Amino acid sequence: MREKDIQKAIIAELNKHPLVAWCYVTSAGRVQVGKYWMTLGFEGLSDIIGQIRSVGLIDGRLLAIEVKQPGKEPTPSQVEFLNKVRRNGGISGVAHNVEEAMEIIIN
Repeated sequence: MREKDIQKAIIAELNKHPLVAWCYVTSAGRVQVGKYWMTLGFEGLSDIIGQIRSVGLIDGRLLAIEVKQPGKEPTPSQVEFLNKVRRNGGISGVAHNVEEAMEIIIN
């Protein structure tokens, strides 16, 4: 399964989950808008970014999930970003499938 397909399946499940306020797939790179170039994202930014709530409490914590194909691991800059999110009170992790993504949000 391609990484984009895994991301799509994870997003579909996250958007149904009561602990997820919102989430979307990020992208990084540069795009040209007219004569100007715009930078999107930054190195290490997770594939899925969102906002999560605690049971019975909307607390607005950041959700960051790095999606990888089975057998693949995140880059050092991706690991650094995931750790930064955790250090600052957010929820983050690496998911190779929908089940792993769901474990990230409930643990």
